Amino acid sequence: MKKAAPFIGGGFFIVTFTLFYLLYKYVFVVDLFLANCVGLAIWSLFIGFAFFLYSFLQRKTSFVVLGLTYMIAIIVLYQIFANTNDVADNIKGLLTFFMVMLVGFIITLLFEIYMWSKNKKQAS
Repeated sequence: MKKAAPFIGGGFFIVTFTLFYLLYKYVFVVDLFLANCVGLAIWSLFIGFAFFLYSFLQRKTSFVVLGLTYMIAIIVLYQIFANTNDVADNIKGLLTFFMVMLVGFIITLLFEIYMWSKNKKQAS
């Protein structure tokens, strides 16, 4: 998993950035400015880096939980988009995606901190 970490992180970055770009361009019908693309790229890099980090450090549990969170966030996003034509609801869907991913990352981070402290106590 360690050797594939750059490909995993890069793959999640590309998929996430493409997803956001297509949503903005064709669902929201918004002309994307450079600032929009930079913001989407930063968020996509965050997601890609989280997956890279967990795969590089071989944290399988956190990687799987974050992957499940990613799938849930995409399902929720498309569910909201499929049930509405209102732009405000579409933006709520995108913000929901961000929040679900953030909660998933925080959960995995807290789990890793717990495991680190548990292993540190056992070593002492």
